[in-house]
Amino acid sequence: MGDPAVMVTMLPSVPEVVPGQSSAGEFLFLLDRSGSMGCPMDGRDGSRRRIDSAKETLVLLLKSLPLGCYFNIYGFGSEFESFYPQSVQYTQQTMAESLQRIQRLQADLGGTEILAPLQVIYRSPCQAGHPRQLFVFTDGEVGNTQDVIAEVQRHQATHRCFSFGIGDGASTALIKGMARAAGGSAEFITGQDRMQPKALQSLKRALQPAVTGISLSWDLPPGMQAELLGPGPEVIFAGQRCLIYAQLRGQPQSPDTPVGGVTLQYRIQDQTYQETLQFPLQPHDGDRLPVHRLAAKALLLALEGAAGAGSEEEQRRALETSLSSGVVCPLTAYVGVDTERGQPVQGPLVRRDVPLAAFGARRFMCSSSGSALPSGAYACMTVGSTMKCQGLSTMVCQSDSSDAISPRPLSKASSSSFGTACRTPKPKALKLRGLPAMAPRKVCLSSISPRLSPQPAVEESPLLRLVSLQNADGSWDLGPQLAAALGVSETDARGRMPSEDVAPDVWATVLAVVWLNGRAVGQREEWELLEAKAVGWVRGRAGARLSECLEAANALLGCTVGPAVLGL
Repeated sequence: MGDPAVMVTMLPSVPEVVPGQSSAGEFLFLLDRSGSMGCPMDGRDGSRRRIDSAKETLVLLLKSLPLGCYFNIYGFGSEFESFYPQSVQYTQQTMAESLQRIQRLQADLGGTEILAPLQVIYRSPCQAGHPRQLFVFTDGEVGNTQDVIAEVQRHQATHRCFSFGIGDGASTALIKGMARAAGGSAEFITGQDRMQPKALQSLKRALQPAVTGISLSWDLPPGMQAELLGPGPEVIFAGQRCLIYAQLRGQPQSPDTPVGGVTLQYRIQDQTYQETLQFPLQPHDGDRLPVHRLAAKALLLALEGAAGAGSEEEQRRALETSLSSGVVCPLTAYVGVDTERGQPVQGPLVRRDVPLAAFGARRFMCSSSGSALPSGAYACMTVGSTMKCQGLSTMVCQSDSSDAISPRPLSKASSSSFGTACRTPKPKALKLRGLPAMAPRKVCLSSISPRLSPQPAVEESPLLRLVSLQNADGSWDLGPQLAAALGVSETDARGRMPSEDVAPDVWATVLAVVWLNGRAVGQREEWELLEAKAVGWVRGRAGARLSECLEAANALLGCTVGPAVLGL
């Protein structure tokens, strides 16, 4: 870690778009189908089951997706399934097929094992130009919460995760940890809460444009080059801050070059932007090396998966980075040092079980008293950008010592406790003793598989009946099913068309939009995205007849929807 380290901070200003205008995105829905999802939402017999509420939410999410995006739906329990081997493009055919499969979903996959489907999702390549958005719905907790969160965090540069905890038994650590690790949001649905509006609001945030096509180019004096630490970001979402770390290798051939430069290029929708910043190459005195340690932490996080994957080169790099920076990783640990006795402790190392504050903690640290970090030198400079990309800055940190911290890995048989850090074998599970009693959780038990115990059919809500008939492009077809959903006869629906020049699907779509704004205004959060898609479609086809269609639709349905709804 003796080479200079550079940190580039990027906080792009991403303009908001009207819902329904963007077609970019890969939307992956990961649904818990364990047996407990067959329990009632609020714990009372006779109320709506969790799986049924989740299925209705999936229908609304699917109908709200923009035409041309990509999507896939996964179900997990003790095993997992997916609708398609890879994400597919959102078309009328794929949407209709998925709707049929959603209706057949049951809580019949056993326990709650989420890590395996996540790993399959992350191994599949991202769609170019379509930022990946992951939606996770679960009502339970897992035994490997930290492993799941770490897996999400390792792929934070390629996606965003929105997580939803259903019922009182959902793990707060899991739901919040996954969302925090990948820059999304966490929601909890308990008691009489409705899942649908919370999920649709998250989708609304996910549909905002993202920064893609990110690349860095360096302007350094001859004899120097930059090496990125960890994978660079592939996408940045609105409101997210991105940190990029690099090490500067070599020495400038001419001492008269006091500054270097970095150019950041990125794309927002169809426009490309470039930002260029300069930073000093001369170090200033100091001993804390903040940028080095932040860079080491980012690199170790990227390499963390190698600890159990058998990659000796990555394990070696992780070990060297941890020892030279003083940042612990799964291969190292701090060891306490007795500075008062002045002599080595005799005898073998003794294991102690340390009570943890909460279940699920995987690492612990014992800090040494009296140990001091060796001095070094570093230079820090922050440069603010006043250009399009607000908040872009760089910080460079220089150490004049290649061994900022000089710990020695201890062998497994070593009995000495003197050393700042030691290499440890893969830690075993800690024994937990003396933990405070935890409040009992309400657990829903089912002794009969849902496959063998068919549930009574759930009555479909009026909103869902109408939404289920919408096409992928946002339109509705005029027919008996639509008339029944609107509460009118097919004869009246066809006979009240304002003119023969109006296409039946245009008239049907106007009727549906008016019904939504007149009869389901209290559920606006659940249908505003699919309504925006419908309005965009009908405005491009109705022409001058749109006002007549609106007036006739209000008369037929007994509503008073204003022209602003259709952008008039």
